[in-house]
Amino acid sequence: MPPQVVSELTIRADTIFDATRQSQLRAAFGLAPNADLRPVLEGLAAAALTEYSDTFFGEGMPTRAEDFQQRRLLLLVLHAFGRLPNERQVATLFRLTLSRARILLNGVDLVDGDPSGH
Repeated sequence: MPPQVVSELTIRADTIFDATRQSQLRAAFGLAPNADLRPVLEGLAAAALTEYSDTFFGEGMPTRAEDFQQRRLLLLVLHAFGRLPNERQVATLFRLTLSRARILLNGVDLVDGDPSGH
């Protein structure tokens, strides 16, 4: 008998994101102040689980911090944003200057999913 796969998880987001951080998350993703965070949180969970899966069973972790940030941004684009975020959103989420956020955005290759652009 094949192992059972968990298809649903229940996570109490309010234990991870207090009210202040929930507001900051809404702002960072360009949502209205009272918007439902469920789609963003599901996207973040999918991005995080994909990152872990790739680390454990795929290509492993990037060795350079810049490559790691590009990979994480790519996963956020694919799973949480559903589009390329703007420089301010990237700067806010990654705690970067706008110029550094621009460089990070330029390094993400959405065509073939290779964050290094190679």
